[in-house]
Amino acid sequence: MLHGARAQVAPQCGIGALARALNRLLVEHIRGALPGLRARLDATLERRAAELKTYGELPPGHTPASRCGPEKGVSVGLG
Repeated sequence: MLHGARAQVAPQCGIGALARALNRLLVEHIRGALPGLRARLDATLERRAAELKTYGELPPGHTPASRCGPEKGVSVGLG
């Protein structure tokens, strides 16, 4: 049986309490970071789409996959 101040702090101690606190902090951080990440991603996608338009149309019989073969990497930079 816990008495006094120990009884008040006991629920805040231990691995379970630490896990809950860290989970809450992580969720808050993710929620705070998502709008900025989404804005950066949207801006990058718009820039890449505009760049792609500058290359023009593909010749007949070609597919977008043939434009960059499997040996070439395609990356979308977020910065």
